[in-house]
Amino acid sequence: MVNTAGHTAAATSVAGGIAGRAGESFVARVASDWASLADRSDVSLDHPFQNRIWIEGWYETIGSAGGMHPLPVEVRDGGGRLAALLPLVLVERDGRKVITFTDEELTDYNGPLLGPAAPTDEAGAARLWRAVRAVLPAADLFVLRKSPYQLGPRVNPFSLLSGAGLCAANGNLIVTGESFADYHRGLGKAVRSEFDRSWRVFLRSGADAKYVAIGEPTEAGRYLSEMDQQQRSRFEETAAPFFLDAPLPSAFYRKLAAKGLASGYTYIGALECDSAIVATMMAFVQGRRMVVTRISNAGRTWANCSPGRLVLHRAMMDLHERGVREFDFSIGNYDYKRRFKVEPFPLFDLYIPLSRKGMMPTARARVAAGLRKYPQLDARLRRILKV
Repeated sequence: MVNTAGHTAAATSVAGGIAGRAGESFVARVASDWASLADRSDVSLDHPFQNRIWIEGWYETIGSAGGMHPLPVEVRDGGGRLAALLPLVLVERDGRKVITFTDEELTDYNGPLLGPAAPTDEAGAARLWRAVRAVLPAADLFVLRKSPYQLGPRVNPFSLLSGAGLCAANGNLIVTGESFADYHRGLGKAVRSEFDRSWRVFLRSGADAKYVAIGEPTEAGRYLSEMDQQQRSRFEETAAPFFLDAPLPSAFYRKLAAKGLASGYTYIGALECDSAIVATMMAFVQGRRMVVTRISNAGRTWANCSPGRLVLHRAMMDLHERGVREFDFSIGNYDYKRRFKVEPFPLFDLYIPLSRKGMMPTARARVAAGLRKYPQLDARLRRILKV
């Protein structure tokens, strides 16, 4: 039985948000906006999707859509130390009110930003959740998808909660070390030769063939527009849905470029030949780690130089010179990623029913997560059920 009665009654009003008494050693509050929580010295940023530019940009664009209700949450321990920040949103889906993280299929990794008081065991994680639950508005379901088990050197406390299960997606990470040349040699002779050949073929394609990294926000619009067109053409060939050029996602990526290029948080690299944009990649950098989120190319006429893989390789070379050592190729197990020798790492999903209406999607999600522990059985059932 899910207890939904009175969970907001445990909250008391405080300046800047709502504070909750539930939770034996943690107190949570819903803040007025993310800006009041961001850029704190006592919170660790473990991957680029936790950066203020990403989260605020999401709230200002995607989160401004009708039916979206931002819910930035701060959790502290009894001594006032920060435990976690949660970029949450309330949205209605399929007749249910769902509280989830700032994603909408744009954020590849979701989860809390951890402070020094973040719990590290199941009991502490449960207490943190009770404090968060106490300040959430009435809803049917809490969902956390595509979340790393580890956030930097620490355990993700939400992975310790009952119901956390293996996600269908996984991350793909490359750690190069200090020598990019050593990493390049480790790719193997065939892959190295392919990259070298592709670069030579590309350079011979025109008088002004080059790789460029975009540094000025005023230049970014041209590359993002071309990326939108190239990706849409590619998705239409495969009959897959594409939405990144819709008004709100388009505004989101342009805001990330406007606010992040100058600081180096946002990175856009491209192959150009005689003023034509042959391939483009977009990534985001947090410390020594970058995550690739988008990549496009001009299609079959340039297939002889494998522009998609080539633009990634050139971007890695450039970013390594800038101090990046961890290259995250994100979710999606495409063949080209294996050529770069990515190491997959697991993610988890967490569904928690907040009312009876949340029980069925929770049950389905947990069954699916359980089957993922047995890949052969999972694949067989998918074939039978044609899903």
